[in-house]
Amino acid sequence: MYRDWTAIAPLLGLIVLAVTWGRHLPVVPVVLVAIVLAGAVLAAVHHAEIVAHRVGEPFGSLVLAVAVTVIRPWFGADAEVYAQALLAWWWFVGMQPFAGVVFALDGVFIGAGDVRYMRNMTLVAALGGFLPSVWVALWLHLGLGGVWAGLTLFIMIRLAALLWRLGGDRWAVTGSQH
Repeated sequence: MYRDWTAIAPLLGLIVLAVTWGRHLPVVPVVLVAIVLAGAVLAAVHHAEIVAHRVGEPFGSLVLAVAVTVIRPWFGADAEVYAQALLAWWWFVGMQPFAGVVFALDGVFIGAGDVRYMRNMTLVAALGGFLPSVWVALWLHLGLGGVWAGLTLFIMIRLAALLWRLGGDRWAVTGSQH
C-alpha cells in the first residue's frame, strides 16, 4: 500500500475542492473539507521544506518563503479571513512547544506498546477537555479563538497525562506484557 501522505493529500485536496466548490455545506462537511485542504497545504509546505533543505542557505529560505507566499493567496484576500487566520496563528504558535513534547512522547509510548493508556488518555482529553470547551466557545460566541482554546486545552491535558505516565514505570514494559 502506498503510504506517502504528502503525495496523496494534494490530490485528495484537489478532488475535494472540485466536488465542493461553490456549494453550501453543513458544518461537519465544511470541517472535513478544511482538514483535507489543510493537509494539502501542509504537504505543499513539506515539499518546499525538502527543496529548501536540499538547496541549502540562503536559497532554501528563499524557496520556502516563495512557496508560502504563493500558497497563502489560495485562502483568499478577504479581510475577515486574514483576521481569523491572525487569531488562530497565535494559538497555534503558543501551543507548538507543548504539542512538540506531546508528539515526541506519543512516539515513546507507542514504541513501548502503551497504546491502551494513550487511547484512554486521548479520549479523556477529547471528551473532557476539547469538546466541552468548544461547546462553551459556541455558547459564548468566541468563534475560531474558542475552538483553538479548546484544542490547546486538549494538548495540555494530554501533556499532563503523558508526563504523569512518564514519571512512573508502568509504561516501560518489554515484550507482549501489554
